[in-house]
Amino acid sequence: MADEATRNKVLEWIIKNAVEWDDDIEDSENLFESGVLDSFDVPKFLVFLEDEFHVTFEDKHLVDDRMTSIGGLTAIIGELLAENLKGQAPAQ
Repeated sequence: MADEATRNKVLEWIIKNAVEWDDDIEDSENLFESGVLDSFDVPKFLVFLEDEFHVTFEDKHLVDDRMTSIGGLTAIIGELLAENLKGQAPAQ
């Protein structure tokens, strides 16, 4: 899945579930500090991301500063998808 498509899926969920949405939010902006998401959103957001992209977040991802922004989440999901593809490569 392309980065733009990933970003759009992440953004779509955020807009639909945001505590307070602002169209001027940048991809690098912290979604929690800006009030867009709160701690109650985290479990359902992570479940959505794992189901949508068929990835699993590990503890190291949950403490990664990139988990707080649209751009950061898109990057982490891209990395997880790439790891999944490597794991599916045929053995030689």
